[in-house]
Amino acid sequence: MDVSWFVKEEWDDEQMWQIRSGLEDDLNVSKYAKKEFDWRQMKQIRWGLRDGINVTEYANVEISGEEMSEIRYRLLMEKRR
Repeated sequence: MDVSWFVKEEWDDEQMWQIRSGLEDDLNVSKYAKKEFDWRQMKQIRWGLRDGINVTEYANVEISGEEMSEIRYRLLMEKRR
């Protein structure tokens, strides 16, 4: 896998940690490895991917990390029913 795009200076430390964690978990980090997302948003998208839920409902830069958390939790509960 080519991860050369990952080693860009434009990522801050927290964003890089979220991307690296997703790569280590074999997740499709392209869903959240976007400069527009802050690390809190990236984390919520990463956790959603890890939990196997459809993150497209909240993978939007205009939705805060806190709001993403609420949506992710609701989707996770719906999945478990």
